[in-house]
Amino acid sequence: MAELTDNPASYTRGVKAILLNRVLLFLAFLGLFVAGVLSLGHILGANVPCGGSHECATVASHPASKMFGVPVAYFGFLAYVALAVVTAIRSAKGMRNSGKLVMIGFAISALGTIMSLYLQYQSFMVIKATCIWCMGSAAIMILILIGHAILAQLAESGEAHEGVATSLDKVMLIGLPLALVFGLYLQGTSMKDGDAGLKTSIKLPPGTYEKLIARDANSIGPKNAKLTIVEFADLQCGSCQTHSPMVKAFAQTYPDKVRIIYRHFPLANRHQWAMPAAAVSEYAAEKGKFWDVAMAVMESHRELEGPDELYEIAQKTGLNVADLKKRMTNPEDPAYKRVVVDMDLAGELGIEVTPTFFLISEGGKKIEVASSRDILETLQSPKYKDIING
Repeated sequence: MAELTDNPASYTRGVKAILLNRVLLFLAFLGLFVAGVLSLGHILGANVPCGGSHECATVASHPASKMFGVPVAYFGFLAYVALAVVTAIRSAKGMRNSGKLVMIGFAISALGTIMSLYLQYQSFMVIKATCIWCMGSAAIMILILIGHAILAQLAESGEAHEGVATSLDKVMLIGLPLALVFGLYLQGTSMKDGDAGLKTSIKLPPGTYEKLIARDANSIGPKNAKLTIVEFADLQCGSCQTHSPMVKAFAQTYPDKVRIIYRHFPLANRHQWAMPAAAVSEYAAEKGKFWDVAMAVMESHRELEGPDELYEIAQKTGLNVADLKKRMTNPEDPAYKRVVVDMDLAGELGIEVTPTFFLISEGGKKIEVASSRDILETLQSPKYKDIING
């Protein structure tokens, strides 16, 4: 430390570089925690906590949240690992001769920032949902980029070379990884328990089977199917728009053995045009065009901007738009009432999340509940292959 005290100004700048590197080390591990939680959501097939909404699950399940079939959360986690490593090396060695490590960190964080901003664009403009964890990760990556930019300037002027590691840096190098592992363990346990709570909140009172398949439901497949899938969904829900077409396609690969029934659960408090979209699809059902309208709405993979889009879809499917507009102005119209019947049943069963699937086999003797996270994996499991093949 003598050489530092001999030059007070240089010593002060060296201390500043060390403090900034500590902040960057903390941010790297904070980013690891955030990306780790998002990654655990994919690994465990669980929903991450999302401030009372389910939009994080909507974002996580959308095709835009993957690159080359791999969840982008995994890439984010690896980026934060790399940032933590280069920052930890700087902490262990001190800031002398750290220019190359600083530039490596700058390059990683710059690429990470570009990807984060692109993903936020996808979230807001394409998926139309907000993931607070994803936003947090983007903010952390931007702060890390700014920090590395400042360190790079110090390194170029030689000021960063004067800093040396202290015992506090060593404590951080041990404490932060331990805190990360412990935090992810607690969060993972909480996520698993939370998803279990959602499933066990679904009530299956006597007569559930009859209620699920009652009336002339919007369905595909034979009534005596080996497996009946009853889906409660919202045509404007991002996760529904992703998974409903997939489940429908799965059912159509077994046309004589699998039946899918669609029931409405529009989340009008979150999606402005959810209820009108459901009502229009029920009007279409009267004309034998329910699936044409429902899939056209879902396959847009976004929320509608207004009723004109609904009427345009209706016109393309051959519906009488003038009659439809007249019907939709009446809240007591049968189309609305059929939607309300589904909503009442969803409330009676304790459904909170869309989409929610009921897998019914053995003529209603066995009913299992699945979410968007595990529906495809469940359907492709040996258990359900055996049920379908009988």
